[in-house]
Amino acid sequence: MPIAGFTSSAIIDQVTGVLAALPAESRKQEVNRTKAVYAFEVTNAQGAKHYFVVDLKQAGKVTDGASEADAAKGQP
Repeated sequence: MPIAGFTSSAIIDQVTGVLAALPAESRKQEVNRTKAVYAFEVTNAQGAKHYFVVDLKQAGKVTDGASEADAAKGQP
């Protein structure tokens, strides 16, 4: 999910990879332990914003948030 112009998307890619590599049962256990959604707003050098949502409350995955409102809801 590298996003052009957003160097921080490489870190989000690593989180995505870790979650994807977990066996389904392990991912479910992490979701049950964490029970949280993390929304990240990142700004690049040109001032453009992008949103990422790390869902460890239900899905156990990382998605792009299309807008600040999506990130606030924890849903892409």
